[in-house]
Amino acid sequence: MNGLQATKQNQIAGQNQLEAIERQIAEKAPALHELTKEQLEQIAHIVLINSYADTMKKDIETIAADYQGEKQTFIDQRKSEHTKKGYQYAFISFETYLAKRGIDNPLKCTPELADGFILDMKSQGKAAATIRRNIAAISSFFRMINRYHPAIRNPFIGIAGTGLLPKKENAKRIESEIPTGNLKTFRKDIQTIIKNETCNELKVMLCFMAFRGLRAGAFQNMNIDGNRFYTTSKGKRIGGELPEVCIKALKEAGLKKTAPFAEWNTAKISAKLEYHVLKLYRAGKIGYRYSPHDLRHFYALTEYTKNKDIYKLKELLNHSSIAITEIYLQGLGVDLKKTA
Repeated sequence: MNGLQATKQNQIAGQNQLEAIERQIAEKAPALHELTKEQLEQIAHIVLINSYADTMKKDIETIAADYQGEKQTFIDQRKSEHTKKGYQYAFISFETYLAKRGIDNPLKCTPELADGFILDMKSQGKAAATIRRNIAAISSFFRMINRYHPAIRNPFIGIAGTGLLPKKENAKRIESEIPTGNLKTFRKDIQTIIKNETCNELKVMLCFMAFRGLRAGAFQNMNIDGNRFYTTSKGKRIGGELPEVCIKALKEAGLKKTAPFAEWNTAKISAKLEYHVLKLYRAGKIGYRYSPHDLRHFYALTEYTKNKDIYKLKELLNHSSIAITEIYLQGLGVDLKKTA
């Protein structure tokens, strides 16, 4: 609950108390000096609440009327022209997002809308660095406003703790965040993710990642001929055979085989999947928050478990050497000494 909502509730409660006192006064019609100390304190408390609420309302109206001026002042205070330009783009993105949702005054942004703004940028395929910069810019602006206008709250406070803000691009993910040691749970969650995906293109790509081990970056330049795929992954031309489950998913989705995922870059796939997974995770339908690469991990573990053939897995994952495949499996908790 933000400050305005709390104040409004207090104001309503205070108004009810005041009306009760007024009825009591009207019935007995006592003079002011005849009121009890408790009644006088209640009246004083209510008057202060109403006065504070009126002040806050005027404060919001005043700053709202000069939002553009305050924003420009904030941007002009940046020393670097590069930073100024970046902040301008951040505000344009923020204001456009809110306008589409009927919010004409950005200062009315709520924490829910702030979360939605991040997810919206991710769905557009914006880079993690861009999203972090935009949030940093808007949040800093709100902090500045709040310093002089306490009624204006920063909706981005605590955003880092929600898990929505993308990590820095050089941050390494901890593999213990997914059930690599429990393939049964892993499989159940992956099946739930695919089953509940409503976007045809993404549903097929999830199948390709989970049951053929392809990276998210392999789809934009992909073409399919019969049951074979050809594409580019990490700057290399790769190809291979697709399992029946992938061919079936492609047919059911009614996708063409020539460039079926041309509009899907890595950032867009990651953002859409993250949003989908987050809903399932919050609903308790899956136990972990999976990334696209986790589906490739699932494929690697599944294939290796079949016959412990690390050489075959190397080819399937398009690794350049056995050493890389060994490191890959060890990172997923596989004890190669025990399985040798």
